[in-house]
Amino acid sequence: MANTNAPFGFRLVKDRTNGGTVEYDLVSTYATKLGRGDPVSLNGTGRNVARSATNVVTQIGVVAGIQYVDTQGQTVWANYWPGNVGYTNVKVLVDPIESGQQWMVQTDSMSAEDIGALANFTVADASATLQRSQTVLAVSSPDTTGMTFLIEGLADIPNNAYGAYAVAVGRFVEGANLSALGGV
Repeated sequence: MANTNAPFGFRLVKDRTNGGTVEYDLVSTYATKLGRGDPVSLNGTGRNVARSATNVVTQIGVVAGIQYVDTQGQTVWANYWPGNVGYTNVKVLVDPIESGQQWMVQTDSMSAEDIGALANFTVADASATLQRSQTVLAVSSPDTTGMTFLIEGLADIPNNAYGAYAVAVGRFVEGANLSALGGV
């Protein structure tokens, strides 16, 4: 049975630290759509985050949820940020990237030979319909710089097989970005 193309970003599978989410800010005029599973980095101004770009190793974590005050003054908890809509007091709940964690992510394509390889991810705007990340691991496009993810195997989920849209399990490459910037 063929794998289904259904990206979901990064999902925490194994957490040896038993840590919880960390709250960061998002500028209310941030125009990029964010969804649960999107990798984020600090954007250089206080505790504000932005979606991480491909080929960088500065991720501090992965979006676990978003809270904001809508135009009627109601506090909303969501899995999705629609981008630049005039909401206020925007908070992003982040699962911090820490040593020992395992994450799963859909790949563009994966074979058994990819286990142990490093790969980058490809970002895309989060889906408004699905309310989640559309980020995938670009295993078929190896790069020589900024490799961000170590592939450790095929995720143990039903109907997951090598080939197009396989779901991998692995770890973010360790570096200065782990926990040191997250305040945990």
